[in-house]
Amino acid sequence: MRKNSIARKRHPRGAAGPAWRLLIVAAILGGLSPCAAAQQRGPLAPVPGREVKRIDGPAKVEAPAIPVPELISRFLAREDEISRAHRSYGFHRSIKVQEFPADGSESAAIELKADVFVAENGKQYERVTERSTGFLKASPLTSHDLREVAQISLFPLTSDQAPRYTITYMGAQPLDELHTYVFRVQPKHVERNLRQFEGLVYVDDRDFSIVMIFGRFISEVSDDGETGLPFSTYEIVRESVDGKYWFPTYVRSEDTVKTDKAESRLRLTVRMTGFKAGTSTAPGQAPPPPASPTPRPQS
Repeated sequence: MRKNSIARKRHPRGAAGPAWRLLIVAAILGGLSPCAAAQQRGPLAPVPGREVKRIDGPAKVEAPAIPVPELISRFLAREDEISRAHRSYGFHRSIKVQEFPADGSESAAIELKADVFVAENGKQYERVTERSTGFLKASPLTSHDLREVAQISLFPLTSDQAPRYTITYMGAQPLDELHTYVFRVQPKHVERNLRQFEGLVYVDDRDFSIVMIFGRFISEVSDDGETGLPFSTYEIVRESVDGKYWFPTYVRSEDTVKTDKAESRLRLTVRMTGFKAGTSTAPGQAPPPPASPTPRPQS
């Protein structure tokens, strides 16, 4: 029997995912095909804090049994369904940024926890339930910044967004217990006021749901992937909820921040748990007055 979750097996409390994925994504963001990157010779600099290993791959991508345009059409339709359903669920969310100084000194962390719930008007709202009061050493980020840090599109490839992108089939790839189709996604035109996705999506070969996303979000203002925030490349892992929807449950990104005195590695982790469908209030709270809750931006 196939397990519903790829998140728990792949990420036991912060463990890095398979190293081959980093190589493929690095190749794609650098303009190479995964196969070409795998066949290159010479040293490969590891991503800080992770091990990168060279892998061999076929030089030719075999066509899938289902025509590629139909595959794309199927997973876009499924993504529309899942993104709509996600707006009708409440859940718990924690956002944490950990700092690991290069000099080996004690690490630091800031965290923000919130309950996301669906109110009587059918809209999602969120209420902060816990906010850390600590500070990072090398980064000016505080817990008040964490909501902005985590504001990336969890569903960047719905059918209304798809015309903005070139979607290329890259081949089939096992992903833990799943078997997936891998697609490369590139903006046709980088837009000034819209952060667009560039990277890979992994689509389950049974129900055509996106089960993982790996890439960056770019705009014309910062077409190098920089956004003014310390994170640019994200891994978004999904988990089956209620046996029918693959919802994002885990987001991770790593980067470095430099000051005049030191350099530190930062790790962003976002976890979403306790999904519950239907109208509710935040757990343990009375229904808020109309102007009280904070509306959530659309995913």
